[in-house]
Amino acid sequence: MSVAEQVGLIAELLVLQKVFLKRFNPSTAINIWCGIEDKSQDFSCSEYRLEVKSIIDHNKNSVIISSEDQLDGGELPLYLTIVRLERSSPDFPESVSLYSLIKAIESQLTTDANALDSFREKMLCKFQSIEYETDLLFKHYNQLFFSLSDISYYSVEDGFPRIIKENLPNGIHNISYTVNLDECSDFKVDEDQIFAQ
Repeated sequence: MSVAEQVGLIAELLVLQKVFLKRFNPSTAINIWCGIEDKSQDFSCSEYRLEVKSIIDHNKNSVIISSEDQLDGGELPLYLTIVRLERSSPDFPESVSLYSLIKAIESQLTTDANALDSFREKMLCKFQSIEYETDLLFKHYNQLFFSLSDISYYSVEDGFPRIIKENLPNGIHNISYTVNLDECSDFKVDEDQIFAQ
């Protein structure tokens, strides 16, 4: 797994751990997380969808959208979720590696066997079983450490800068583009606004 893929998965797992596992029972939280299943968005339920993007550069305030589907929530409210990370060291108390974060979430799920099984099944979509179930996971994914700076949310609604499939000319697809978050401040929302629905 590339560094960029590791960072992206760490961002999703932090949202799972810090947001969904605090607001929902474990089985519901794991079911809502679907980014690892190659869906258009990373979290989806009957009320809303979240697309998670990570930023690790202090001077950067933009994210790459990798398809015309990522910011298309259909009829459901969609929130672009920005996870800001900082490179860290293993000695920093709040730092996580991909390995340590996976193990921390597994520990949180020990009271719900079904949720733990579902989480492990989803992990096996990303890792080979020999890697996930042996010390290779530790060896490969306990080298890069990050600390969480902030999680912020933008409501992707009319006027939000995005490209969606229905607005593309015939013959154009599989596009990627960059969204400058400096231009999106009017769409910023609080976490409680999302989950109050």
